[in-house]
Amino acid sequence: MQSLRSLWYYHEDVYTFHTQYLNCSTHPYQSDPRGWLLLNRPVGVHAENDIQPGTRGCDAAPDSSCLRQVLILGTPVLWWSGAVALAFAALMWLGARDWRYGVAVVGALSTWVPWFFNDDRPIFLFYAMAILPFTVIALTLAMGQLIGRSRVPTPRRTVGVVVAGAVVVLVIVNFAWFYPIYTAELLTRGEWLDRIWFDRWI
Repeated sequence: MQSLRSLWYYHEDVYTFHTQYLNCSTHPYQSDPRGWLLLNRPVGVHAENDIQPGTRGCDAAPDSSCLRQVLILGTPVLWWSGAVALAFAALMWLGARDWRYGVAVVGALSTWVPWFFNDDRPIFLFYAMAILPFTVIALTLAMGQLIGRSRVPTPRRTVGVVVAGAVVVLVIVNFAWFYPIYTAELLTRGEWLDRIWFDRWI
C-alpha cells in the first residue's frame, strides 16, 4: 500500500510541476511544435567555449578559438525529407486509400498534435523524437513508391532507385557532417559555424 501511495504522490508532483510551475517559465532553447519537423530550434545541452589555440588540441588560427558543443539536433536531411514524405503519405492515404500510409500519418499526428495544447509552457525539440519512427515509415513508403513493385528494369525504376539511394546516402553523409556537434568533438569556430546553418540554431 505504501508503494501505491508513493506512486500516487509522485504522479501528483509531476502533474503539478508541469501544469502550474512551468506555465510562467521561459527557456532560451524552448521551441514551437509547429517548427519541429523542420528542426526550427535545437537544444544546446553542453558547450565549452573559447578554447585557446595551442591548448587542449586546438589548432585554430591565433585570432580565433575552438569549442566543444553537444546540440540536440536531428539529422536535417532525414527530418526534412521525412516531412515531405509525411505530406506525400497524407495524400496517398486520403487519395489512394492506402492504409499503410495512414499508419505513418496517424502515428505522426498522435505523437505531435498533443504538444500544440501545451505550448503555454517551455517545450523542446527533443519531445519530437516520438514522431521520428513515423516519418521514417513515411519516407520508406515514399521510396518504395518511387522504385515501384516491378523488378523489371525500366527507366522509371532506375530513376526511383537513384533518387531513393541518393536520399539514403545524403542522410548518412549529413549525419557524419553533424556528428562533431552531437558528441562534443573539438572544432574550430569556423568548423562549428559551418555546421550551424541558421541563426536560430545557436
